[in-house]
Amino acid sequence: MAYLARGKPEAAYPMVRYRDKLTRSRRSKENGIDTFQAHRRPLLSLPISCIFQVMKFPIGIQTLEQIIEDGYVYVDKTALVYKMVSEGKVYFLSRPRRFGKSLLVSTLETYFQGRKEIFKGLAIETLETEWHEYPIFHLDFSKQNFSKPGELERAVESFVSKAELEYGRDETATTLSDRFDSTLKNAKQKTGRGCVILIDEYDKPLLDVMGTPQE
Repeated sequence: MAYLARGKPEAAYPMVRYRDKLTRSRRSKENGIDTFQAHRRPLLSLPISCIFQVMKFPIGIQTLEQIIEDGYVYVDKTALVYKMVSEGKVYFLSRPRRFGKSLLVSTLETYFQGRKEIFKGLAIETLETEWHEYPIFHLDFSKQNFSKPGELERAVESFVSKAELEYGRDETATTLSDRFDSTLKNAKQKTGRGCVILIDEYDKPLLDVMGTPQE
């Protein structure tokens, strides 16, 4: 596993001068990036207070760009991300809440934006050779309160309307599904590339009303 920090490690890790002894790490500098190959056993044998002083953990941060740019610890799983996008098209991730689904969605979005600079020093940097930008449709249900009647319909309507503003609307399409399908076709025709649809917090509309009396 690789832990990546941008810039000088001293800025990200207050006790980095002890890191080589603590983790037996191997450090290499390239283009201002420090990559640490950390050994788990020595780390886990340390007092927990020392571990937190050495590492800057991204607690509550779900955006890949912020984690990389601000020097937080990031466990490199981008080789698996590349495997996902290379070998399949549709994925449904049903892991429990707080297991990193939103960070994965952010990672996928950054990848499909073609932002190679964010992945500097990570496995996917060398696995991907083209780095194209694709039209992305990212629907995030985390910000709405779906206990309010009609909130789900309004959220989807707003999502489709914003997409139509960017790629154009087919006036013959009347239902939300037809409008969105037409928008996807317009986006592909405009950009020449397939569309990427990312849905985050898909279960929140259900969780917000779970247990409420049915009217």
